[in-house]
Amino acid sequence: MKGKSRVANSKSTTGRLKLILLILVVFSQVGLHALLRAAALPSPSGPNETSAAGQGSGLTPATSPLTGKLHVRSTVRVTDLSAPSGLMMSTIPLLIPSTGQSTPRSPNSRLTVVAAATSTTSMLSVSGFSGISQTQSSCGGCRPPDVQVAAGPDHLLEMVNMEGEVFSKRGVSLKMFALADFFNSGSDSLSDPKILFDLPTGAWFSSLVDITTGEVLLGVSTSPNPLGTWNTYSLQTGGRLPDQPIIGLNDDKLVVSANIFTISPLNYYGAQYWVLDKAQIVAGSSLVDYSSYGPDPGRFSIHPVQSLGPTATEFMVSTGISAGTSVELFAVTGPARAATVNAVNITIAPLTPPPGGSQPGTTSVVDSGDSRVLDAAWFQGMLWLTLDDGCIARGDTTMRTCVRMIELGTSSSAVLQDFDIGAAGSSYFYPALRIDASGGVAVLYGFSNQTVYPSLAATGRSSNDPVGAVRAPTVLVQGTASDTSLRYGDYFGAALDPSDQMLVWLAGEYHNSTLGTCDGGGSCWSTWISSVRVDSVGYSVATGPTYLATPTGGKVSSTATLNSLGGFSGTVSLTASVSAFGVKATVNPKTVSVPSQGIGTINILVATTNSTLPGTYIVSLSSASGSLRVGAIVVVMVTGFAFTGSQKTLALPNGSQTIWNVTLTSVGGFSGPVGFQASPVPNRLSVATPASVTLSPGNSTVLGTVIAAPSGVAVGPYAVNLTGTSGPQWHSLLVSVEVTPITVPVNGSNLLAGVMVHTSGSVSVDAPATMITVSGSLAVRAVDNANGSVLFSNSYAVDKLPLSQLGQGSFGTKFLVQVKVSPVPLTVDVVLTITGTSSSVSLDLTRALDIDGDGFVNGPDSTAVVSAFGCALGSTCYDPRADLRVDGAVDVLDLALLSSYFGAVDLLPDFSLSGDTSRLTVTVGSSASSLLTVSSLNSFTGVVSLNASTSSVSKGIHETLTPSLVLIAPGIPKTTSLVISAANSAVPGNYLVVMTGSSGSKVRSISMMISVVDFSIVASPSQVTVSAGVPATSSIILGGLNGFAGNVTLSISSASSWVLASLTPGVLPLQSASPYAFSVLSVATQTRDGVVTVVGVAGSVMHSFRVAVRLMDFSITALPASLSIVQGSVGYSTIALSSLNGFSGTVFLNATITSSGAAKAPPSVSLTATSVVLSPGVVGVSYLKIATTRNTTTGSYTIAVAGSGGGLSHTALVALTVTV
Repeated sequence: MKGKSRVANSKSTTGRLKLILLILVVFSQVGLHALLRAAALPSPSGPNETSAAGQGSGLTPATSPLTGKLHVRSTVRVTDLSAPSGLMMSTIPLLIPSTGQSTPRSPNSRLTVVAAATSTTSMLSVSGFSGISQTQSSCGGCRPPDVQVAAGPDHLLEMVNMEGEVFSKRGVSLKMFALADFFNSGSDSLSDPKILFDLPTGAWFSSLVDITTGEVLLGVSTSPNPLGTWNTYSLQTGGRLPDQPIIGLNDDKLVVSANIFTISPLNYYGAQYWVLDKAQIVAGSSLVDYSSYGPDPGRFSIHPVQSLGPTATEFMVSTGISAGTSVELFAVTGPARAATVNAVNITIAPLTPPPGGSQPGTTSVVDSGDSRVLDAAWFQGMLWLTLDDGCIARGDTTMRTCVRMIELGTSSSAVLQDFDIGAAGSSYFYPALRIDASGGVAVLYGFSNQTVYPSLAATGRSSNDPVGAVRAPTVLVQGTASDTSLRYGDYFGAALDPSDQMLVWLAGEYHNSTLGTCDGGGSCWSTWISSVRVDSVGYSVATGPTYLATPTGGKVSSTATLNSLGGFSGTVSLTASVSAFGVKATVNPKTVSVPSQGIGTINILVATTNSTLPGTYIVSLSSASGSLRVGAIVVVMVTGFAFTGSQKTLALPNGSQTIWNVTLTSVGGFSGPVGFQASPVPNRLSVATPASVTLSPGNSTVLGTVIAAPSGVAVGPYAVNLTGTSGPQWHSLLVSVEVTPITVPVNGSNLLAGVMVHTSGSVSVDAPATMITVSGSLAVRAVDNANGSVLFSNSYAVDKLPLSQLGQGSFGTKFLVQVKVSPVPLTVDVVLTITGTSSSVSLDLTRALDIDGDGFVNGPDSTAVVSAFGCALGSTCYDPRADLRVDGAVDVLDLALLSSYFGAVDLLPDFSLSGDTSRLTVTVGSSASSLLTVSSLNSFTGVVSLNASTSSVSKGIHETLTPSLVLIAPGIPKTTSLVISAANSAVPGNYLVVMTGSSGSKVRSISMMISVVDFSIVASPSQVTVSAGVPATSSIILGGLNGFAGNVTLSISSASSWVLASLTPGVLPLQSASPYAFSVLSVATQTRDGVVTVVGVAGSVMHSFRVAVRLMDFSITALPASLSIVQGSVGYSTIALSSLNGFSGTVFLNATITSSGAAKAPPSVSLTATSVVLSPGVVGVSYLKIATTRNTTTGSYTIAVAGSGGGLSHTALVALTVTV
């Protein structure tokens, strides 16, 4: 953003879940030294990572981060988004830290930057087309556009402020939408879009800053198709402004960084970055593990890279707050929930603040920003980064903006290349880059000078080029207007094509006079999208079919075709891989010879095992020939059955039985019987399950397994394993079972601060139950240890206190019992563990750990201790509440104590909310309900007020609780019904419904994920080109949105009467585990273009898609179409033929003449060519000669020139008049 304000229209305002970062979570994970270090740090900047200076000095560890869980915010389907509407906004200046930029350095600095050498070889521009322009943007006044592009297997996705547009790779616009609708952000001010496609997962990633709420918004697609469903998430910054968020990816992590500013006043607060679990966020998990670092006021604009090859390390780079002489390299390793960050400063040639770029006809300059990193990518140990730099190019005497290119070796932490790209008299700005599969680097940049308007060009270098050399620039698009807005950039985009990994897509800003004026008279910005190759000689790889389906345990194959480019010939080796258990991909043959201007083919075989989980998998195809590396993908849908159990643990009284419910689901159209066998471990329980269940396509059923504990069976832990088989396919589930009665005595005496506390009582495992909880009662009695007088006595009820599973057959919990004595309130702190048939209880006596009295040991309690850390009795900062050991000092022992009881429940008089909080599914146009129970805890009596609200306010989704007021008392719980209704207009997605109960100051809540489901229908291709009378096909693709499951009936609702159309099959099943299904539309036409509309119906839900049918045809025209000649003379008309919709072939011509009356001597007609060969883009010509004699009858004639070819015929008419 760098200071832009963005507003876009949306249907509704979105509420957001706030991420709660609990300090004590860190305490429990990072150990004593980290506790001391964190406690000593000043507020508000948080921990600063340490780093070693000097090139190649190695990476130095950073301090530990905060950790937490990220919640799903909403779900959106791109095909459902409406087109953007216009809204004007003003320009806002660049946001940088108050230190500003450094002054230009002397040429005598220790290192001198190398000016790039330009080779005579130029880049190959493959294609180019116009992207989004300012006149199309709903935020018409947003400057600059912040252009981004990403490439998927079949699509391109461009994002600007504040729109997105999906294109085919031929430049056909498939969908344009407002980012406010995409992120469901209402009327919030937005900015700084970023977009990446991740080949290993087949997912698209996007980010954006919500200025209004101070959030970083994230979007992650659920498939390789960007027109499908996306889940959105949000990262919180405590109401501050996270400027210019940047995203980067490696094998297992998504890293997001931002520059944090306080809003009022606007001051720089520090650089912050988050490390998220990529697998969880790709899977659409409702809770995603992450670590958070910063904000760090000593760093600025930390740029995560896109990793273009396998790596467990995510790298980041930064050039700091001001133009300096070093670049900082960060290495992020380990899992997201416990990431380790190391950093090193590497010396580079001095950076100089970039001046603005000159333009024709104005004194206004192109704003070239500052020297922050603008783009970075990693591949096979090399990290390229690029930015704007001030330099004096060869042959110039004036400092201008240049493109700085730096290559780092990540294994050595050393500079491999460091040079500027510039030209005398010109300014180069806002570079973007990507590394191709051979290690070549393609670079996009803007340029301008006194005679050239802001334009776009590309350069690059292959891995074999000399150090510091780049290719001769290729101009991609020429600007035709100056920019007078004083805001340009802020960055451009580059993306590697996953289907042709020698091809790089580029997108940037230029100015075009044909768009008129914007922003009160200035020119409008435009964007241009191009594809380029660093090397023009090579080969491409295409797979067909790209989408495959196979049952579990089955095999399926696809063909990869390698096409020679630029005369390439050679041997290519190939491999195929799948990053998933149970799916194996191989190629045959492993090498293929590709002749010059020819093709080579190989077979890709995908095999699944009998236990492969049904679902969608991506097969990555890699090929190599010398230094060339090209890849492609195949999408495989594995069909079969899946079963899941929401119950992971069960408690069962001795001599009783219970039912374990498992949901069995058909995936990918699976049908047939599934056999089951259940076995207890050890074999002392009685287990009965249906022998088999028959599934039909798209259906699911609940399987009930009866688990019984015979009288006299030993109490303690058991497990039941359920295995399902169908043919060779098998899957299994395990449930832990605790056989009761299990009673744990809780007895002991503790002394603190002269108070002796005696605790007595017991708790027992509740049964029957679907989770392990304990109930019972405890009595505490406090006496003065000096005289024996009773200070406090009370009994407490333990009511269904949940135990966490510590391991197979092991459970535990922590809770507090209040001892209300004066002047030091105390708590008995209880740790209870049940392992097998044994149990253990430890009791501790401390000052009350629940400092704020909210019923839990949590973040506010940790804040109180950290705030008083290091303070002793008698000092002004001493807080007696934080002196948990009552020893006169708040020290590390108090911190460690609070950490060990983090999350413990304080047994206060209270109430609880409970119910089935598993995901509730609602189909568009229907409703669903769930029961909520309100219960008394520890003798609570009172009225509880209930309400429900969703995390996102979405039109068409409504929630109600009936009744909304309940009176509860000990032993008298009450229930209320939650009803969720989704209208036909509801947007499919995941919505967190929070149900809240309040009574006085007590507020308790539980949440439930609501899944509103639907399906989509698209055609690929959406435009079918056919030869006359020859059928062609389009794939009708159904997508289950957000877990939709059911049968969809397809039909042709309308078609042009001259078009023949059919669908096979007509009924397709969709499952939540396999959200895609395919039908084939066959179309044919003999005469002209047409349209076919395909409709999908599932219950009350109906969606349609129009498929255009284009006939490969030709046109015939006579020029002139009328003429007059005199008896005895000759006349001519040009017969022009053009190819339509790709027509190729020979057209045969014949000319005939007729008169309006009886002509005794008509003119003669002839053609110079009676056949013409047509191809796309070629105009064929024949000349019609008309000859008369002095005896030719005068009057009017009609000449018909008929053309026929490819089963088609058309006629051009010439009106002739013969005069005397």
